[in-house]
Amino acid sequence: MTERNTRRRFLQTSTVVGGLALAGCFGDSGNDDDDSTGDEDETEAVFDSASPICHDYTRDGRYAYVTLGPNYSEGGLVVFDFEAFEIVAEFADIPGNFGAIAHPTDAKCYVNAGRADVEGVDPKGEWWVFDTDEHLPINPKTGDVDAEYDIDEITRESNGYDTHGIAFTPDSEELWMVNRDTDDGFVVDPETDEVIDEIENAGTSPDILTASPDGEYMFATIRGPDQQSGPHAIAGDEPGVAALDVESRELVRVIEPDPIDGYSDDEIADESIAIPDYHGIGIVPDEADGDYELWALDQGTATLYVIEPAGDGFEVTADINLGDGTRETPHMVDYDSEFRYGAIPSTSGGKTLIVSVAGHEIVAELDTGAGSHFAGVAPGDESILVDVIGAEKFVEIDADFENEAFEIGRELALSELEQFPGGE
Repeated sequence: MTERNTRRRFLQTSTVVGGLALAGCFGDSGNDDDDSTGDEDETEAVFDSASPICHDYTRDGRYAYVTLGPNYSEGGLVVFDFEAFEIVAEFADIPGNFGAIAHPTDAKCYVNAGRADVEGVDPKGEWWVFDTDEHLPINPKTGDVDAEYDIDEITRESNGYDTHGIAFTPDSEELWMVNRDTDDGFVVDPETDEVIDEIENAGTSPDILTASPDGEYMFATIRGPDQQSGPHAIAGDEPGVAALDVESRELVRVIEPDPIDGYSDDEIADESIAIPDYHGIGIVPDEADGDYELWALDQGTATLYVIEPAGDGFEVTADINLGDGTRETPHMVDYDSEFRYGAIPSTSGGKTLIVSVAGHEIVAELDTGAGSHFAGVAPGDESILVDVIGAEKFVEIDADFENEAFEIGRELALSELEQFPGGE
């Protein structure tokens, strides 16, 4: 189970302190004892990290559930009021260091976390379910929200280690998660939030997930032997995109836009040579004819590959240079609601690119800060929220998709807030 102290803050009352609605217990000892001296000016960092990782929005678009990390030992979760641009709920004892995805129609959000099986630490694979009306976890034993929860009781165990990618099938009847370290995964019934099936083989080091619009495939990016993010334990040997059959749960094929067999061992070992390493992935549906584009981000070579169904297989129909593969690391992708543009942050480049779907061209480049990790388009298509790991902040991009205009808006530095390292 988790190894976290049960320090937590969450929205329970209307009391607001410094823009934060706070309640709960803050002791470091793992129980309800408060070690403070009674000095009201004394503060402590509740979280172990000020680096936002990923987020998803609640149904009304007002709140974002944001994971913190990147390491499991630094993991956490906050609920961010996007309208007020402030944090309204905090869960420092939930080590959610990667995925967050809201249910398309129900008031629920799923969060996961993990750690690879490396020397000196215990491997982990865990997930949680939250009620997004109450901003509280749901207890799997009772099915009810739990305001005074025990961390072990609300934590759900994965079937493997380093739980990472997470995605719904198009009909929202299944939620898939994959484990990078153990190359497997599992399927959840979102109605009951129970695991209904397991995926024995999701490819070597499966990372981010997305589903085909027809529900036939679940796609997973596969990491390379010289991975640009994450521990060496998650290195893969067949970088590309795994196509998993949704019905059978079986790995059908791995699409390799730039086969690793074309690189020698010396080239793979040479840090000056860009080597394939896939991470971000997204789907652009074509409602007119039922086809779709699969966008796969090779963060190793800074290349966006566009892949389309072709007969019984797939073919690469375009490759877009997103920068210098030894300097830029295009990490993830998200789209506006009409799939006109994709927002692609670069963790090493410190920027977020806006790429047109129609022309497959970079139309804007914004300086969002070091370690720009995920850029999620907010419901309503008026802004994009960027999670910036290195600069430890949220950055808003004001977006006018209609007129292809984008500029930096509000920012919030988590490291300047008292509950995060650097702000205490």
